[in-house]
Amino acid sequence: MKELGKPLGQAFGHSPGDPPNFAYSYMWAYGAMEVEEDGQTVAFNKPEFVEGMTKFIQAWKDAFDETGLSWDDSANNRAFLSDQISATINGSSIYLTAQEAKAGTADTDYQVIVDPADIWHARHPAGPAGAFMPLASMSYGVMTYSQNQEAAKQFLTWWTSKEAFTKWLEAQKGYIIPMAPGYAELPVFTSDPSLAPFVTVADIARNKGYAGPTNQKAAQVSSQYIVSDTFANAIQSGDAAVAIQQGAMQLERIYRR
Repeated sequence: MKELGKPLGQAFGHSPGDPPNFAYSYMWAYGAMEVEEDGQTVAFNKPEFVEGMTKFIQAWKDAFDETGLSWDDSANNRAFLSDQISATINGSSIYLTAQEAKAGTADTDYQVIVDPADIWHARHPAGPAGAFMPLASMSYGVMTYSQNQEAAKQFLTWWTSKEAFTKWLEAQKGYIIPMAPGYAELPVFTSDPSLAPFVTVADIARNKGYAGPTNQKAAQVSSQYIVSDTFANAIQSGDAAVAIQQGAMQLERIYRR
């Protein structure tokens, strides 16, 4: 595909969506992780991961758009919809934008060339350790200093009831994956075959920090882009072992303190 002028596209800039979605998934698929279940033992610098990263460095040269090191969460969308790349990791937003463009309602500052009928989705492929992807979650809280605590609790109780929440899921066209088995059967997730893989995402999803707890340390690792930057460093240096070793040292400073 790269020889045909349609390489794969992957973002590795500092944005919270697509770069870590690829990096964490690939790391776990090759048997590495930030930390073991005990929450202290860093398990990042593993031979299997070094081998996998070495393969990825070569793949980056052979198959990917090499400007992706500077891409953020919007750049790969733009590249795909402009027909500059053949595949990328993304949520359903690319597909939904293509549908809007076809209907004449898309709000973009570039021309959308790709027809939604030509877009196909698939779950992340498995590596030697299995198939994984990081789970992005949303939390809502009521502040203790609020003067409207009871009203806020009542609103959250109503909004997360199935009837109200289903309407919200329908309004955003299934962009958020089902949060419980009963929701996976809703028409918003089952009526369009192209979106079918998203219904099964939760089966392979893990929280950042896996296999350890999802805590403040895992949040710090995420906010500092340590896992994503390890991939960028490996691509730029060409040395998988050194990039992973450096990433492991950063993780040690966070998890062992």
